[in-house]
Amino acid sequence: MNQDLPNGAGAAIKPASPKTSVQRRVLVVDDDPDAAEALGELLSMNGHDVHVATACDQALVLFQSVQPQVAVLDIGLPLMDGYELQARMHQLPGGADCVYVALTGYGMQSEQEQSRRAGFRAHLVKPVNLEQLAALIEGSADSAGSGGSGGSGVSGGSVHPKIAGALTAQPGGGPRKPAAASDPQAGALAPAIAPDIAPDIERLVRDSFDKQGLMRHLGATMVEVRPGEIRIRMPFKPELTQQHGFFHAGGTSAIADTAGGYAGLTVFPPGSAVLTVEFKLNLIAPAKGEALLAVGRVLKSGRTLTVCQLEVFAEQAQALVPVAVGQQTLICLNESGTKISS
Repeated sequence: MNQDLPNGAGAAIKPASPKTSVQRRVLVVDDDPDAAEALGELLSMNGHDVHVATACDQALVLFQSVQPQVAVLDIGLPLMDGYELQARMHQLPGGADCVYVALTGYGMQSEQEQSRRAGFRAHLVKPVNLEQLAALIEGSADSAGSGGSGGSGVSGGSVHPKIAGALTAQPGGGPRKPAAASDPQAGALAPAIAPDIAPDIERLVRDSFDKQGLMRHLGATMVEVRPGEIRIRMPFKPELTQQHGFFHAGGTSAIADTAGGYAGLTVFPPGSAVLTVEFKLNLIAPAKGEALLAVGRVLKSGRTLTVCQLEVFAEQAQALVPVAVGQQTLICLNESGTKISS
């Protein structure tokens, strides 16, 4: 992907949120060391006393020595799942007073109900909504020992304090669906433009997207444009499926890459162009539903390289279910870079 940015364009990324005034002892358990350490560091930056475990036996030992006030448990653990681990922790000293938060790649009603019955205070869908998790941790003193009796909070979509235009939660949890108006001439959804997006950026992004033959072939439309964030929707049609009838990963990755690329372009300096250097996408659930919604969001914008977060959600019965998450690196080119094609 390669496109010019007009002079005078660019958008700032909001600063990080300040540390919380409420400190909690937190235990994070995830068999993915990178994910566990990253979440642990983010919570530590918020002022909490965080301990990380990547195996169930290690987690049980840590629980007894630390006696955490909040335990954030990955459900898909080897040897024993997060539900069994929570049950064992509950029997340990201090276990009945701990607030348990479930992390999982699935957000269906059955999984939410299972977490509630098991005694989890909240059921969060990966990639975790950090603002909601922070609120749960800070409010843990009010809900300690209540288990699932207070209901299960459910969320999908990552919100980092440094990211502008973060996904907001709709009633009942999960990221909101984009508000878009019908374009009868195009027979598609017209992009919803944020009030703080510059008109020249809007024209650039929309005009460039309309030139993408692959997006037209996939039936994808840009439904929301914000500084540092782009959303692209791809309706279901049989031509986009793989052998099991799910959306093919080729289509999923194409709209994710495109969303991230245009998100980066909205924050680049005047006269710049954008090109994807690399991206990796993890498929965390079957991509099935009425449509897919790709969200590209800038995590860090630099003078040369910019890192974006990629998320893809499936529209299922008026809900958005996370199906893919990834990361992308973009390069900011000078004006001569407009001659480069991807």
